[in-house]
Amino acid sequence: MPRHKMSAPLLAALLLAAQASNPTNLRERPLPEGMQWLNLGPVRYRDVELRAQAVRGPDIRTDLPEIGEYVVTPFMTEYSLLKIGDLEYDGLSIGTSWDFNAFRLSADFFFGDYEAEGTLRYSTGMQPETVVDSPLEGDTLGMRFGIEWPAVRYLSPGFELDFGPAFGVNWQHLTFETPAASPFAFSDTNQNAFFGSFGPRLTIRWNLGRAFVAVEAEVDWLFDTFAGREDRFGIALGYRF
Repeated sequence: MPRHKMSAPLLAALLLAAQASNPTNLRERPLPEGMQWLNLGPVRYRDVELRAQAVRGPDIRTDLPEIGEYVVTPFMTEYSLLKIGDLEYDGLSIGTSWDFNAFRLSADFFFGDYEAEGTLRYSTGMQPETVVDSPLEGDTLGMRFGIEWPAVRYLSPGFELDFGPAFGVNWQHLTFETPAASPFAFSDTNQNAFFGSFGPRLTIRWNLGRAFVAVEAEVDWLFDTFAGREDRFGIALGYRF
């Protein structure tokens, strides 16, 4: 049977197509320098960073359920219930992020302390319900998983800047002591809050070869169980692939 020989131009075209579809070649191809006003890609794994941020929630409105104790007897019901109201917190966040050029994924762990307004209502059964203010303070910790879109990005060999929206899913844990006015001790002195966040984020980077140093600032608006403004400012160290 006759043998079919592949022409040289066709072979060269197939090799070029294979190289263009190789993820390694795409990753190593440099991104265009200058300003990008609407960054939509390409999607590629650019770098990883470790970051530390100061976090502050100056005026947070809460929608947490009451927590407390009920004592039921055949003759009466006693109870002591605490409602945590507006609070403020500050602390430190430690986290990491992964930059895919068109978007950035992040995970952060937060720990700090808080002060809150509280309302305690109780009854010993023999007396009508009593309602008193009960200020609270204690430790708080939490986590946030986020996705960021660097919509506006400026690239140069030694300097980078990006700005865009950040979205987060948050969990925060509060601990407190039994209020002094409570007629009996609480068996559970913890509350958990799950809420979302959204806001603008600015990142400025200085490139040192493959390594880089960055400063970051973010203002988030919280919604759901926590509502209000949260401020973040920090530094980061990263490595570019």
